[in-house]
Amino acid sequence: MTDTELRRFPIFAGLATEELAAVAAQLEPSELAPERPLWREGESATGLVLLESGALRFESFSDGALGERAAPACLGIASLVAAGARETSAFAVARVRVLCLSQAAFARLLEEAPRAAARVLAAVAAELSEVMRAGVAFTSER
Repeated sequence: MTDTELRRFPIFAGLATEELAAVAAQLEPSELAPERPLWREGESATGLVLLESGALRFESFSDGALGERAAPACLGIASLVAAGARETSAFAVARVRVLCLSQAAFARLLEEAPRAAARVLAAVAAELSEVMRAGVAFTSER
């Protein structure tokens, strides 16, 4: 993944080239066929998901269809630093490519590139603060 591609995601927009390289080294790519689940409601949320291409549809047991998010999108930002269960299910609308930064990968980033990890944490805090100030609920998880 290139610097330009990672900078499409606001959480990484302010990182320096070497910091982006450190983050990119920890990302795990995955592809989903249409209608395949990325995660299911109730599963453990284990990290940040970057929707690189395609779109995801979100559903919950209680509310049914919740809507869609198209790439680029950053999902599960809180689960990068806090454990919890997924509050919705996410399904690929068409072919989807995601990049996952698991909690374990983030812990490695903290050890191997602490400055990059600190800047990611600052971006996570800013994103969560903005969501809280706006009073907007996460559509995929809290």
